[in-house]
Amino acid sequence: MLNNFKKELKKIVYQTSKFFDRFNLHPNYWTMISLIFAILSGIFYSKYIIVYNFNEIIAVLMLLISGLFDVVDGELARKNKLVTKFGEFLDSTSDRFAEIFIYFGILLGGYTSPELVYLVITFSLMISYVRSKAETIKKKMIGIGIAERAERLLPLAIGTITGQIQTALIIILILSVITIVQRIWFIRKKS
Repeated sequence: MLNNFKKELKKIVYQTSKFFDRFNLHPNYWTMISLIFAILSGIFYSKYIIVYNFNEIIAVLMLLISGLFDVVDGELARKNKLVTKFGEFLDSTSDRFAEIFIYFGILLGGYTSPELVYLVITFSLMISYVRSKAETIKKKMIGIGIAERAERLLPLAIGTITGQIQTALIIILILSVITIVQRIWFIRKKS
């Protein structure tokens, strides 16, 4: 879905990556930094560390920083001609771990029912599974479906800021189911 705004976003991402390129770190390090911020987000959602009444604000800030570095790593890899199969694998795998840590933190924080969190994690991971499986049969899934990772994290950020985490998770669940159906339909048409 955000792929529709790709040209505008690409300019912003390029400028942002230029700033981080100054640190001269390999893109895989940015991938790991992104994962660390996702883990921190999950920790603050879980309320294992309590910072007065600011846990949700810190959790969403960590979530957004994680998302920023998740975009920067790929852009730096392309810009510096450091794209590798391992880098793609590491990025995809760390994204799945990031989602698990964030949603597990929400579960531990008691923001909603365990059943809802379970469904959100499951369908979120299934989106990635469908893409991965499609790529094994040589079908590219980039931009297919209304809710790739960024589109799933955006409602969570907004829901956290507005105090509507449960509503955000319901929206993410609905978007995830729609995305899976869209991807399966896409593969059906292309096969």
